[in-house]
Amino acid sequence: LRIRLIMVFNRKKFEQQFETEFAKRVHAEYAISFSYGRNALFTLIKALRLESREIIIPAFTCSSIPEAIIKAGANPILVDVDDSFTIDPREVEKKISARTKAIYVIHTFGNPANINKLIKIAKDNKLLLIEDVAHALGSKYDQTLVGGFGDFALYSLTKNMYNFGGAVITTNNVEVKEKLIELRNKYENKARFSLSTLYFPLFRFIASFWDSRGNRLARRVILNAKRTVNLFSSKEAADSNLFPHFRMGYLSSKLALSQLNNLDTHNSKRKKLAKLFQEQKFKDQKVLPFSEPVYTYYPFLLNSRLKNKINVVSNIKLMPVWGCYHQRKDYIKQHGPQGFPITEKLCKNLSIVSCSPTYQLKEARRLANIIKTDNQGR
Repeated sequence: LRIRLIMVFNRKKFEQQFETEFAKRVHAEYAISFSYGRNALFTLIKALRLESREIIIPAFTCSSIPEAIIKAGANPILVDVDDSFTIDPREVEKKISARTKAIYVIHTFGNPANINKLIKIAKDNKLLLIEDVAHALGSKYDQTLVGGFGDFALYSLTKNMYNFGGAVITTNNVEVKEKLIELRNKYENKARFSLSTLYFPLFRFIASFWDSRGNRLARRVILNAKRTVNLFSSKEAADSNLFPHFRMGYLSSKLALSQLNNLDTHNSKRKKLAKLFQEQKFKDQKVLPFSEPVYTYYPFLLNSRLKNKINVVSNIKLMPVWGCYHQRKDYIKQHGPQGFPITEKLCKNLSIVSCSPTYQLKEARRLANIIKTDNQGR
């Protein structure tokens, strides 16, 4: 009992310490930590009482986002992205209905979305604006950190750093903050042991070495894990289940806290890597004026043959992006067939590399030369 009390005390201590430091870093009044991003989004929807309401989200997205929305009782409404690979404001306006309550904007790969237009749309229609900053911790729009424009922002702690998990919601609304803490603790108290409490944090820890460091072994583990899930699971959303525990925990809090001070240094290296690719004219993803992206991943539109060649001869490996969520059987059954041309093109042809601060610029130049040489030879 004494050991358990000490563990609980240390967990709360490090969680609160991390939340305080994180809120300072992103210039928010409050930061509330969670085990994973999908759990955080689920809890936010419950706290805002958005059950049976519509939330407009980009069609080009990780499946865990619409799945968390559905599990919370709300309805995700998909719209296509534009050439910035972020949600298209024009498409958002077309999908607003009497049941719409929020717009969910993802700063994809670290590239800020068209936030000014989205703010105007949200204000004109009295909608909440929720920013997903999982890829964009440190990115700026008009000299302001993204995550600071909407009513709420969600952050991941396994994309820019290595960790067993971790996510954060920031807000300036004290009432919602208190409700988030209440619900998080309530759901945590209901948590029961399952095998996922063992293997998922370990998998996320390994995967975070790909996301934040571009580790090749971690990449192989991710790809093999996905193949295994697809082989043995008949459930399309097997990758999107909520984690049983909702609190971030002692170890994840301590790891995140220890890496916060290194973020600026690492982001500076990520910017140099992205600048090199941009100087080589690899600009498939449009960057808006006044945007200062910090790329967690850098995107390339490539054909299958060139993708295979790069993964054989380059030290910097490619990773495929998300599949088309709107082409899942369950989604088609509920919403009918839908087409999102840009999303479908990206899901088919886009690959990403981790903008790892550990990569040498000479490795990035070699990757760029492989692509340029191949393009010139065709």
